Amino acid sequence: MHPSASQLPAPFPIRSSSAPASHKKEQGTATLKARRDLFTYLSNTGRTETLHRIELRNLPWREPTLHEIRVLDADRNLETIERGTNVAIGAIEVRLKPPAVALITLRASPR
Repeated sequence: MHPSASQLPAPFPIRSSSAPASHKKEQGTATLKARRDLFTYLSNTGRTETLHRIELRNLPWREPTLHEIRVLDADRNLETIERGTNVAIGAIEVRLKPPAVALITLRASPR
């Protein structure tokens, strides 16, 4: 079983923010750590498009970070919308039109 976000060591490596955040029910986030992978999901059940910004800090590895973003919405069925390596940017941004869910996978780049 994966630990909950509250069971993970602080400071946790992923911080998310979203705009607009007119009502708490509109956005949801959760993050799980599994060995050298981090998984986080974002949701937008509101009425307007939301920009989510995921800041990457204090990751449990020193290598560049590989990321993959998959989206489930009216047009996509968990399709990959972005894949890449984050060397120095320190953040990932995702726009979600409601209703939508994004799954973001982060892992250390293979040596």
